[in-house]
Amino acid sequence: MIVLDIVWNGQVQETLRPTNQNRRELYWFIVDRLPALTQKYGPDITVSRRTVQE
Repeated sequence: MIVLDIVWNGQVQETLRPTNQNRRELYWFIVDRLPALTQKYGPDITVSRRTVQE
């Protein structure tokens, strides 16, 4: 399962778990969420992708 970590100031602030694991859908998931995350944490955020075992 792919999860997305929102990193701000070098620390993981949030972990997003998209329901759809298709790469194209993951891209649009990030594009949809990015404005809200930028407003919440500011412009210095990084989205990191990692895999976890269920």
